[in-house]
Amino acid sequence: MDLHRALWSTRPKTNRLAYYSFLAKKGLGRRNADFGKDVVVEYDGLKFIICKGFSEALYSVYVNENEPETCRYMTSQTGDTFVDVGANVGGYTVRLAARFAKVISVEPNPKAAKVLKKNIELNQLSNVTVYSEAISDGVGEATMYVPSSGKTTRSSIIERYGQGESFPVHTTTLDSLLEGYDRIDLLKVDAEGAEVRILEGGEKTLQRTSKLVLELGSWSEKRIMDILSRYNFKTFDLDLKAATGKNLAAEGHQGSQ
Repeated sequence: MDLHRALWSTRPKTNRLAYYSFLAKKGLGRRNADFGKDVVVEYDGLKFIICKGFSEALYSVYVNENEPETCRYMTSQTGDTFVDVGANVGGYTVRLAARFAKVISVEPNPKAAKVLKKNIELNQLSNVTVYSEAISDGVGEATMYVPSSGKTTRSSIIERYGQGESFPVHTTTLDSLLEGYDRIDLLKVDAEGAEVRILEGGEKTLQRTSKLVLELGSWSEKRIMDILSRYNFKTFDLDLKAATGKNLAAEGHQGSQ
């Protein structure tokens, strides 16, 4: 498969003209491009690697087109500590590393984590720490499910997408992982249905979190909103996501300090 077809198969939900314009601007529109090897692309002054057989990583290149309001909100933030739960290959980890003193990047899927680490190296980011555990409501073991499509962006400890690959992962909680951090300026949680478990394991963390961005669907919205209300977060919607629901921003009492 050539690079053009691979990119089109993983395109954001936008119109064809906008997509081809994006490719042309970024030098990725060569129909005869060789997709039989790893490709490094540059976008917004950053480098991302598209590994052979893993064209899904292109979502990290054009995340600002796939979820523009979320990207705009997150890249406007600065502070000491950013925590990226469900980092995948690093779309937000790489973008925000220059805006925070410390970045904690969590990705339990080995395939995605390998590309995440390469993207961190490509951009020479010395302030990013990667953890391979799955975040949940307890410390122990769980099963990570990857859907039959193989998309790592849908990997989850919640079995939702039918038959596919599965493997054991170690779990920890936000409170355990972030015990030594006095304040979390921005926390992003995108865990494909595990968001409720993650928040339930982060009672102490939420009390010292200033801003939060997370994905929620109809199955989790009420429970998530109840948790955020308990900690006096004010919420507002970002991007609607046809497949999974919407992205939500929440700002806590520390945000005004």
